[in-house]
Amino acid sequence: MKTLKEIENHISKILINYPDIEIPLFDTKYSEDKIIVEIEHVYYVDYYSLFYCERGSKNELIKTKDLDELIFKICEKLTWDIAYEWSLKNPFISIDSRIVWFAKHIDILQSIPLNKSYLNKLKNDYNETLKLNLFKIEEI
Repeated sequence: MKTLKEIENHISKILINYPDIEIPLFDTKYSEDKIIVEIEHVYYVDYYSLFYCERGSKNELIKTKDLDELIFKICEKLTWDIAYEWSLKNPFISIDSRIVWFAKHIDILQSIPLNKSYLNKLKNDYNETLKLNLFKIEEI
C-alpha cells in the first residue's frame, strides 16, 4: 500500500496540465468543502478512504483497497467542475447541456494516464444517464 505522500505526489504529477486544480488534503486535518484522502485500518485491513466534509459531517465518496480506483475517483471529482464550467462557457443551443458537460469530462479524463476500465465504467454510466450510446467503451 502506498503512503499518502506517494499518492499526493502521483496525483500532482498526473494533473500537471491542470495547475488550477486544488489537490485534496492527504492527512487527517478535516476542512470544509475539501476532498480528503486517508488510510483507514479496519480489522487488520488497510483501505484508502476518499471523502469530503460538509457542515461538520464526513461524507464518504469511496473506500477501496485498489489504488487505481482511488486515483481515478480523485481525478474524476477534481475534473468534474472544470468540465462543468467549460460546458457553461461553450453552450450548444439545441443539445442537452449534459452531453457537452459529460463529453468534456471524458475528454479531460482521457488526457490523464488513468486505468481504462474505470474510464469505461464512467462512460457507461454517462450513456445510461443520457439514454444514448455516445461514449465508446474501449477494449482493454
